Amino acid sequence: TDAQFAAFQEVCRGLEALGIDPGVRHCASTGGLLVHPEYRCQMVRTGMFALGMSYSAASARALGLEPVLTWYARVVDIRTVAPGESVSYGRTYTLERDSLVAAVPVGYADGLFRGLSNRMEMKVRGEMAPQIGRICMDMCMLDVTDVPGVTIGDEVTVFGDGASLQTLADTLNTIT
Repeated sequence: TDAQFAAFQEVCRGLEALGIDPGVRHCASTGGLLVHPEYRCQMVRTGMFALGMSYSAASARALGLEPVLTWYARVVDIRTVAPGESVSYGRTYTLERDSLVAAVPVGYADGLFRGLSNRMEMKVRGEMAPQIGRICMDMCMLDVTDVPGVTIGDEVTVFGDGASLQTLADTLNTIT
């Protein structure tokens, strides 16, 4: 970090020596803001900090941050699916019991990573429901068999409000 900041300062000095004003400078993101205040320059890019998150889950806890970002969708279809039937492309999920499957209009074109297929849950009617089958371009499916009373139009929390974005990031071995 120190070497990067020194290189940044050297480039700025070089520009100034050539008569070029580098303008407003910033060299710190959320991590720099919190850990290296001496590198703030005239501005910082807070990024995820402005959303109540930090560069690590431990840092967010230590700072008492609460995520403010929530992603909602709605159930657009519900089907009863028999045991032995598969769900979505590639048959990556086969049902083991009579199941109620809800379609949610959220997919990888919306930013829901396909790597989360069969590895995440979403909140419906206050209950967590597993996402099943491969996440499609504009749709994914939930097993809502154990969520009483689910109907078309019900709100689904993709993340936020108890459905942790940090958990999704951890599942993908990335940052929030």
